[in-house]
Amino acid sequence: MEPDFDKIIDDLVSKYPKADEFYSNSLEDAVKRYEAICKEQDGECEDETSAKNDDEYSIVKNGDTYEIHKGEEPLKTPGGRIVKTLYLPIAEQLLTDLKEEGYYSYTSPDSLLSFHFTTMDYVAQMPKDVFINQLNSMNWEKSWTLQGCPTGNPQLMMPWMAYFGERNRRIEQIRQWLKNQTPMQLGATVCVYNAFMDFNVPFCWAFFVECVPEAEQESAIEDFFKFYYKFDNTFNSPYFFAIFKRFSLYYGVHFKEMGVHLPLNKKQD
Repeated sequence: MEPDFDKIIDDLVSKYPKADEFYSNSLEDAVKRYEAICKEQDGECEDETSAKNDDEYSIVKNGDTYEIHKGEEPLKTPGGRIVKTLYLPIAEQLLTDLKEEGYYSYTSPDSLLSFHFTTMDYVAQMPKDVFINQLNSMNWEKSWTLQGCPTGNPQLMMPWMAYFGERNRRIEQIRQWLKNQTPMQLGATVCVYNAFMDFNVPFCWAFFVECVPEAEQESAIEDFFKFYYKFDNTFNSPYFFAIFKRFSLYYGVHFKEMGVHLPLNKKQD
């Protein structure tokens, strides 16, 4: 018997009331504020020699933003932009990843540098509709989680539908979800997509961040990992959880600031 998708969604909404808003959530009011600091081109990127002395990195407050400095000079992204953010928790995690993993950890999604540099150098440098069109040209609908549950076992089919959804409906949900995202959220989503080659994974993770109470998120992602691992054991749990930790921080920082599903207003002086 085919799973009842509507019942699965009703059960999720009953368990997590915020799930009812998840598919239509929009934070468009945040876009101008958060993309503005990504627009500046500030010179040459970090070179390999100067990136080696990790103990020299620091956070410097500059007006409303937090800059990452190396020695006396601002650190630059590969695109030549000063590494800066409006959020202290973001700056602190960038600093941690720089000190522990080094500048070139930006090539790996288990470093927040990957999320932040992707947002500053890529996502925020083009109109949103152009960027979304680029994403939609990637044939992401062919990802394996959108091809249906590979087993007829009912004990696996039910959680499969709860996580990955019915193909056509989930594709439309993902398309709408991408349109509603801020540049930072798109940066986080793209980094996770690049790791898993599947937008369904960051979509599920965004559900956890937006809808599942924070105290229950660790348990939710552990359950998701155990289920995902039954079908794809490419990723070990420390790597998987490290990526989710950074996704949760970077994607969810707007919600931390103002509350889930409340449009952001510009800061008042």
